[in-house]
Amino acid sequence: MSLLYLGLDPSRYKTDKAITHLPLIEIVPRPLTCPKLTMQFSELPHYTHILFTSQTTVDLFITACAHYEQSRPKAAVIAIGRATAERLKRARIDVTLTAKEKTQEGIMDALSGLNFDTSYIFYPRSSRARANLTHYLAARSIRHQVCDLYDTHLRRPDTCPNPDHFEHIVFTSPSTVDAYLELYKKLPHPQKIITLGPVTEKYILTLS
Repeated sequence: MSLLYLGLDPSRYKTDKAITHLPLIEIVPRPLTCPKLTMQFSELPHYTHILFTSQTTVDLFITACAHYEQSRPKAAVIAIGRATAERLKRARIDVTLTAKEKTQEGIMDALSGLNFDTSYIFYPRSSRARANLTHYLAARSIRHQVCDLYDTHLRRPDTCPNPDHFEHIVFTSPSTVDAYLELYKKLPHPQKIITLGPVTEKYILTLS
């Protein structure tokens, strides 16, 4: 039997078993003609730090920089984890700090010992991102700009395979959990579930 992978990029998941890819979400970038995005990227030379919490955000940020004719940032760059840091390095963007844990809480831990009294942080993200990091920045009275670069939508496949035909089902984010429930109406047996990251795991536990 094989694995059913519900995220965007199954190449990130290392296994000896056969993978069937069923992407249940799709990334929809916000229009770069949006006045708010235009304003936020016009401030790019003034940000002292930029937080990147996914590889998708890195790619869309680079596209936006090209669209707005902005040069690559000179700000200190903070990445949520190793994969995001590697994506930044491939784009020739220097990474100042990488969070040890690939979560918003990991970013908060990385920021906890730093002084941001005169800082201005740029935080591009998904519109569905958890609010924890934003609340943290506000609680510390750190000047920041939150930028919703993209939305995550349900992708309805032409055919939906039978979950019983797979040994395990891999959920990569809370969005994939919601999408699965939209299509299949209930979660698979707990022994069939594999979650990537503690956030997805905790989200599924709240639904059990």
